Amino acid sequence: MLKILDRYIIKKFFKTLSMILLMTIVIVVLIDYTEKNDAFIKHGLTFQEIMQYFLSFVPFIINMTMPLIIFLTTVFVTSKLAKHSEIIAILSHGISFLRLLFPYIICATFIAIFSFVFNGWILGKANKFRIFFETTYINNQENKNNVSRHIQLNANTYMYVKYYDTLMHEGSDISIDKVSKNKLIERITAKYMQWNAKEKNWTLHHWQKFLFKDNKIIEQQGNNLLIDSFDLIPEDFRNDYKLNEALTLTELNAYIQKLQSRGSDNTQIFLVEKYIKYMSPFSALILTAIGFLTACSRVRGGMAKKIALGGVLATIYVALFLFTKVLAEVSTGNILLTIWTPNIVFTILIMFFYRYTPK
Repeated sequence: MLKILDRYIIKKFFKTLSMILLMTIVIVVLIDYTEKNDAFIKHGLTFQEIMQYFLSFVPFIINMTMPLIIFLTTVFVTSKLAKHSEIIAILSHGISFLRLLFPYIICATFIAIFSFVFNGWILGKANKFRIFFETTYINNQENKNNVSRHIQLNANTYMYVKYYDTLMHEGSDISIDKVSKNKLIERITAKYMQWNAKEKNWTLHHWQKFLFKDNKIIEQQGNNLLIDSFDLIPEDFRNDYKLNEALTLTELNAYIQKLQSRGSDNTQIFLVEKYIKYMSPFSALILTAIGFLTACSRVRGGMAKKIALGGVLATIYVALFLFTKVLAEVSTGNILLTIWTPNIVFTILIMFFYRYTPK
């Protein structure tokens, strides 16, 4: 009987979740299409290009709305069971209140595992095209890669490139500065540099080197100078607009390690993204539990009031998540603790609701 009950609730849960998710995707896509239609017409985009964009946009929608959808699904399914007196019938057969929660935990665990894989790898790949499309056709940042760039090569060496061509892998007006104890000890300038794909290094053309030593300046110059002592590749000059969102978990770990090896202090936003990918799956378990307890609580007004209460709590969770994400990106405090704040707060809410929920 218990196995039949589990299958019954699990089936209702995923059926409801699929319907709410599908409705959400359709509504958001229609709104987004309406907002971006002028840009599509302006750039003369084909139906195939627009469809490709929305296929990459759907995973972004799923990721943003899934906490709210999980919460509402749990509240809706449980409230409907309660409305039809099915929960009373189940409990009257000797099934404990905690045992009734078991099929919900199965659903939440499945979603959590899927969420980890989805956020870790699928979403990053989809975001690559979505962000490229938006920067090219929507936000008018197609030439952003050609503007000046500052890159930290290691703990003591910095490069400045005034212009960079992402197609030809060439940069112009180059300056490489090496510092020690906050003092400039070496500077290399060049008219332009070029990537050597076969040798995996760069050539500086028409270069000058200045050594600052004992209040003297030692100058050297030449036509061609190879630089391969730095871990610098053409991808380092890519558009960094929302780069943290366009990396898979594997790419994110490698990129953070690369920044840290260079002694860069620009790792925080990428660490935040990494921690979020590990934190997000647990939200499915927390929101399912609190959604179940909300639906079982005594609220005047029936199922409609319970769904409304569930929607408010889920909205608060999403708002708190977005707030802590921004806070973690700019804060000097404990990033991991800041990111986990929504889950910690709602875990406390679960304890509160469980204590006062009639069983």
